[in-house]
Amino acid sequence: MEVKSLSRFKNIHLFIDFDGTIATPDSLYFLCQRFADRKWRQIEDKMEKGEIDEREGLQQEFDWLHITQEEALRAIDNGVTLDPYFPDFVRWCQERGLKVTIVSGGFLSFIKRFLRRYGLDHLHIKANRVKIEEKKWRIIPSPGRKDCHKCNNCKTYDVEKAKARGEAIIYIGDGHTDRCPAAVADVVFAKDKLKQYCQKEKLKFYEFSNFGDVMTTLASLLPKGKKP
Repeated sequence: MEVKSLSRFKNIHLFIDFDGTIATPDSLYFLCQRFADRKWRQIEDKMEKGEIDEREGLQQEFDWLHITQEEALRAIDNGVTLDPYFPDFVRWCQERGLKVTIVSGGFLSFIKRFLRRYGLDHLHIKANRVKIEEKKWRIIPSPGRKDCHKCNNCKTYDVEKAKARGEAIIYIGDGHTDRCPAAVADVVFAKDKLKQYCQKEKLKFYEFSNFGDVMTTLASLLPKGKKP
């Protein structure tokens, strides 16, 4: 990706995946791995192979999860951690007038609660909702694109709206629900499964391990007026 790709834009918007990117491990994967019947793994494999869409598959996975919301939140508190560089990265972006939106296939209430521990729940988050009654989980998809039903939360829908406003799009992610938005972004930071996808599809990207890496690389890509 050439540096000049951002130079013509006045507004830069970062769209960042949550599970596996901001927080590790993936909280939904973590809950299923720890508490769900092992049949959830078969569904996950089908989604990875493209045999079933995420919108259908995620609900099927959580049909095998039978715990209360309190049990799930307690497990996440004890088993999921924030990228240690992320709070500084958010402040760095805000100081430079860069928009930050979290786009997630996870659950809005869970993400907000997790980020509140770090004083980051003010961030704009686009995610799904979940209703849990008698240990039965029902995923409520995030409002968005009506002509595509592959994902519960269409991340590309939000990315394309920002592009239509003339914003430069920087996408940061790690998983299979990040593939579509990464394909239309101006700059991509990828790791894990998204990195493998970009390599396979010959999409240009910057590899990263943590948000310290992203901050260092992004500083070199920003237009002159956006640099420190």
